[in-house]
Amino acid sequence: MERFVDKKNFTITEDAAATITFGDSNGDGLINAQDALAAVDTWLRKADAPNDNEILALNVNGDSRINTFDALGIVEAFVDDSEYLVVTKAAPTTTNT
Repeated sequence: MERFVDKKNFTITEDAAATITFGDSNGDGLINAQDALAAVDTWLRKADAPNDNEILALNVNGDSRINTFDALGIVEAFVDDSEYLVVTKAAPTTTNT
């Protein structure tokens, strides 16, 4: 763990990070039925294996699996014009008093 806290063990660059939008599997800037179908096709293995960015975009419920729950989440966000609550999947922290 000591290696991870020392920044000289890492290379820091000025490169811009990729922008990933949850639910936008094809990166066209829209979240729609095509993205939901991509989640289903990936789950059923009817599509080519997704790249890293597609995996991150498709896994909208944050459970580390791409399945029908992700497809339903994409449809729900599209229909309701709502955001994904991936942050709520994080483990709660406890404090000692």
